[in-house]
Amino acid sequence: MKPIGTLNLNFGGLIQIPMAISTFANYQDISFKQVCPQGHYIAYKKVCPECNQEIAKEDLQKAYKIDKEHKIVFDKKIIEEIKARHKESSILKVFSDGELDNSVRVMIEKVYYLTPKAKFEKPYYIMRNSLMSNHNSILIDFVLRSRKQIGLVEPFGRYLVLLQLLYPEQIRKPEPLEEIEVSEKDMGNAKALLQSLKEETKNVFLKDVKDEYKKELFEAIMSGKPIIPTTVSNDFSNQLEKVAKKLKPQELVAEVKRKANKK
Repeated sequence: MKPIGTLNLNFGGLIQIPMAISTFANYQDISFKQVCPQGHYIAYKKVCPECNQEIAKEDLQKAYKIDKEHKIVFDKKIIEEIKARHKESSILKVFSDGELDNSVRVMIEKVYYLTPKAKFEKPYYIMRNSLMSNHNSILIDFVLRSRKQIGLVEPFGRYLVLLQLLYPEQIRKPEPLEEIEVSEKDMGNAKALLQSLKEETKNVFLKDVKDEYKKELFEAIMSGKPIIPTTVSNDFSNQLEKVAKKLKPQELVAEVKRKANKK
């Protein structure tokens, strides 16, 4: 796994455990690209509307918008210095088993893997085993992609995971709901319905749900008109077979070959 950041966990200034932050989810899915009416891919450029010029990535700067007319432009070096001062993560609180209720769990925004840096494997495993045996989670602060975040560190199998949390002020408040009375008869009927659905769906797996959706999308793709550049000499059916193998489920491969040969 390619790290996307680093977390230096500080235990009261006595022990530091540097860890790599890696993505938890693998988003291999069917994606679509935007094209023009002639089938050419759309390109996006960073253009200044005032100067009417394309700006190179290395020339881009960061600015804080005050209002429509006013802004403050920051030097990149200043931002890097601030990030460096906050590179160490501190433990804010230790939670015991049962202390984390749904009010905390619903604040989870993203999940990351934490893996030890070289020569720090031992303190990493000591912390993981300690959290696991005591059923603890620790609340920490950390910096990722130039932003100060808060998160929970928990054991997950042989690894530690970082559950990035939303700040309380980031959570939108819904419109208030007016409570209504529900009869015991209605509650009994709802309970019976849920029980019957539980029996009907006990053999349903999340993978099956996603594969069925993928199959329908892929069939829609296969019904379209392929645009084959004249400079490409490879057999189109072989290319589609590779795509099907990557996307899965595998049973689509034979169907792809058949439909591609028809085209």
